[in-house]
Amino acid sequence: MNKKKPEYDDTSMYQIFERINTGGRSLSPQEIRNCVYHNEINNLLFELNNLKEWRILFKQANNEPRMKDMEYILRFLMFSNENFQGTTAISLKKELNLFMDTNKNNINGSKLELYRRQFIETMTLLEKINTSSFENLNSVGHPMGRFHPTVFDSIAVATIRAIESNIEIPWLDNREEFDRRKKKLVSDTEYIEYITMRTTNTAHITGRIELAYKYLYGDVSQ
Repeated sequence: MNKKKPEYDDTSMYQIFERINTGGRSLSPQEIRNCVYHNEINNLLFELNNLKEWRILFKQANNEPRMKDMEYILRFLMFSNENFQGTTAISLKKELNLFMDTNKNNINGSKLELYRRQFIETMTLLEKINTSSFENLNSVGHPMGRFHPTVFDSIAVATIRAIESNIEIPWLDNREEFDRRKKKLVSDTEYIEYITMRTTNTAHITGRIELAYKYLYGDVSQ
């Protein structure tokens, strides 16, 4: 993905801030973004991070002190609204910075509302059907009890794509069907590779999202 950026912008500020961030406790990437990007997207992240359904799905009632939970929301918004092509690895930190910076001056009310709606509708749907939606499963098909970042990426982005496509969701009121489909998804050898190996490779990012869409929203009758 190619983006023309001015020679000096907030991504440069991020790099400067990162270099001087050596005294005391080093800040996390999202903590640095919170210092550098004073815009509506950053405000939205704070708002969405308090969504009840998200806190339940994230498996942590209180906000994460290093803002990792906010970074996952940012990842969802970026992967839902940016196209990553090819087979090369991306710098996730850089792409998240660019997404924050690109939206600094171009954000408007309709786009902000789009991002808000995408996240709220996705979390509301998945929390209602299964509060363990973003957990991986163990060898006997039971949730492993903790939030899994790449399972989250794939299932959450596949879900908003299904919502926006206005397709009939096959398990809307049937948790057993959702669980059956998710079990088939996390047992797929390609999916296992995509969520565990070279997870920032663009082919693996798109691959795990496409497989989640196929298993959760496609015709998986067997």
